[in-house]
Amino acid sequence: MAGFDRRAALCEQPAPPRVTGIDFVQVVDPHDQHVLQVFFLIDPDTLVAPMVATAAMPTDAAPGLVSIVSTSGGESIVSPHIVRQTWESQATPAGPRTVLEIEVAEPGDFSIYRLTINDARVDRWFNNVAFSFKQGCPSDLDCEPTSECPEEDMPEPRIDYLARDFTSFNNALLDFGAENWPQWRERIPADAGVMLMEVFSALGDEFSYIQDRYAREAYLATATEGRSRRGLARLVDYRPDPGRSASTLLAVTVAAGGAFATAGLRVWALRESTPPIVFELGTSVADRLVGRHYWVHVDWNAIALHPLDDTEAGRCLAVGATEAYLRGHVPILAQLPAADPDVDPANPSRYWIGKWVALRSTAKDPSLPSRRWLVRITAVEQTNDPLFLVDANGNPDPAGNPLDITRIGWDAAQALPFELCQDETELLGNIVPAIAGASVSEIFRIGPPGANEPVVASDCRARSSARASTTPTMAGGGWCCAGGCARARPPGWAGSTR
Repeated sequence: MAGFDRRAALCEQPAPPRVTGIDFVQVVDPHDQHVLQVFFLIDPDTLVAPMVATAAMPTDAAPGLVSIVSTSGGESIVSPHIVRQTWESQATPAGPRTVLEIEVAEPGDFSIYRLTINDARVDRWFNNVAFSFKQGCPSDLDCEPTSECPEEDMPEPRIDYLARDFTSFNNALLDFGAENWPQWRERIPADAGVMLMEVFSALGDEFSYIQDRYAREAYLATATEGRSRRGLARLVDYRPDPGRSASTLLAVTVAAGGAFATAGLRVWALRESTPPIVFELGTSVADRLVGRHYWVHVDWNAIALHPLDDTEAGRCLAVGATEAYLRGHVPILAQLPAADPDVDPANPSRYWIGKWVALRSTAKDPSLPSRRWLVRITAVEQTNDPLFLVDANGNPDPAGNPLDITRIGWDAAQALPFELCQDETELLGNIVPAIAGASVSEIFRIGPPGANEPVVASDCRARSSARASTTPTMAGGGWCCAGGCARARPPGWAGSTR
């Protein structure tokens, strides 16, 4: 992917070209601003499947071909209404060019708008462009620097905003004293000035700690004390239940093929110098009881991302991104469980709708942090990149077939909070939930034992060591163990549990 220029690859396609892209948008009359002209990198009437016939121009374009939306929500107009979109041949100094002329009911405001052409024959990377309806408006901006005399700066004390503890506060006060009262040179602890500086430094140290604690405990995202979180929750009339076990999401690595990870399967979180913490797959004990399972596959261990362009914008997933492209088609029918009612053979990609996946970025530069971000898939589209004529391994395809790619989308609430370099990022597709703790089964018997039931223990006090799967049945209103029955006591556990 390094050195791949997508614009050059688009312009240098062998004839006849497969796709085109938007070159720029021109506001025809800056005073009127109702008519726009869209110029293309390759004339749309010269494609393998032309978007318009040359002889038919001028002619109207298909409805819904173009959309115009403000990128910031608009100051007064979010999406101008399009009343006409016509294919025309426009004379230019370099010769005639095929343009798409668009007329709107009213021009947009001063915000930035994004024009998008919704057609598969327009490359995904070049199917939209940002522009302004006011690009031709005159400006009263004067770039000549002013010659006003600046106001005289009053001397201000130099404040070290990084001073947060006793030592840094004390050093800052000593520097302040030496700068403003150079004749004062006493630095012995018994000096009254030194004593006051140490008192102020100690108070500053305590105040800094209190400020940090208050700032951290004032928000749910950073609070560490349970009482702080409960107090914040009560502000919105919610009383959290403190009895829930810790839960997490795990990225599973599959050795070969595909398999079901069944709820209740134990995993361990390893710790240094302390016993490991036991977890079980699933979100609750109910998942284990109903036999819930999670399908995982070796091809989903780590899926490479596909950057559409080698520019900085193409290599990085920007802050706020809600979609990404994967190399290859996933999921395909061969990767899904056979005879599963959730699998649609006609549309296997629907199996991933609602699935949790993780974007993991491991920077090659050790000074940069590694990134992890969980998203829940809301859209899956299996397509190809018509300008990337290689196979799944990155080698040139002998037949010139385009690379298969998959576009995934996720909810805007899970938009990326940081940039991710796509060359260093992979998608972890085998994500399963886990909950802390281990389920332990105990048995007891209510009523007299049946003739064919085995004796589990000879003493009721030893029942906690038994392990079996029996269904308690009431018989005679008493409780029983292998050592005998006692009707005077109420039904209950025959021994201790753990």
